[in-house]
Amino acid sequence: MTAPVLPADDPAAIARAAALLRRGGLVAFPTETVYGLGASAFDARAVARVFAAKARPSFDPLIVHVSDASELPRVAVADDPRVARLAAHFWPGPLTLVLPRRPEVPDIVTSGLDTVGVRVPSHPAARALLRAAGPLAAPSANPFGYVSPTTAAHVAERLGDAVDLVLDGGPCPVGVESTILSLVTEPASLLRPGGVPREDLEAVLGHALALARAASDRSPRVSSTPTTPRTRRCAFSTVPPPPCPPAPAGWACWPSDRARHAATRRWRCCRPTAASPRPLRGSSPRCAASTRCRSTPSTPSPVRPRGSASRSWTGSGGRRPGADGPQARRDCASSTTSRSHEATAAGSEVKRTATVPSGETWTTLA
Repeated sequence: MTAPVLPADDPAAIARAAALLRRGGLVAFPTETVYGLGASAFDARAVARVFAAKARPSFDPLIVHVSDASELPRVAVADDPRVARLAAHFWPGPLTLVLPRRPEVPDIVTSGLDTVGVRVPSHPAARALLRAAGPLAAPSANPFGYVSPTTAAHVAERLGDAVDLVLDGGPCPVGVESTILSLVTEPASLLRPGGVPREDLEAVLGHALALARAASDRSPRVSSTPTTPRTRRCAFSTVPPPPCPPAPAGWACWPSDRARHAATRRWRCCRPTAASPRPLRGSSPRCAASTRCRSTPSTPSPVRPRGSASRSWTGSGGRRPGADGPQARRDCASSTTSRSHEATAAGSEVKRTATVPSGETWTTLA
């Protein structure tokens, strides 16, 4: 089941979307850059639904959209003279300014930072919705890690019924995310390239822009890795999956586990591609998405005769009865590896004794 899709140029559809947003709903709407997934910027519970629907990590702050520059003081402190110059040249348009936030903006919107990203979109449907519903916290309307949508069909396919309504405004004219410029630093820092070229910003400001550092305590985290269609991270990757955002105070759980299940499916290991060699039998699959994956071939256990009473003594420290020679010693060594490491890490010597069916006793020291 997917969310209803209504034409964005219909005033009745705009009114319905604004009513949903005021009640804590989620509405996907078009902008000149990409489609956004909007929730009221002052409703922490609605913003939490955005994080859950996208499976977005809680350390990624959201951009707040306003209808025009006069709405900026509602969400940010705009006493910097550079704000007026940039707004006059690039708003409405694909430019996001990072400014000190107002206390009315919930922490979940800014991921606990004392700054907030704000922009004025130029799409007529987006501005009509913002005038009717007020400021919206709106990231791109796609699951976290997937390419940003530029049509309403992309939104319906990716998010399904996690959205309450989709406004169809046709293809986005720009098609890439907005440029993010931080004005809380001196000089101004370019956090993410986008629809506004860097040279145009430097011409208005009159100086070269600084590049964002990898870690900053006052600016939003921006990934340097471009998003590609149907990108999935691999189970063998050293990059952990994004953490689930914290539930708002007073909640026992999220309203729905659908997004969490979808995130689990997206984090499954990717299949080997034609460019990657087929893994050896008994080895870990080689991953095409990570350069740090290595195959670790393992020696197969000796074949036991059908109906034999002998058992695999993995974990007990003894060798398999009926197996002799180098192969048996290798199997015995591999079976005691895990417990031997645990004993060594604890700094103690552990003695293990196992009695095989034949009555013999095998003792190992870990």
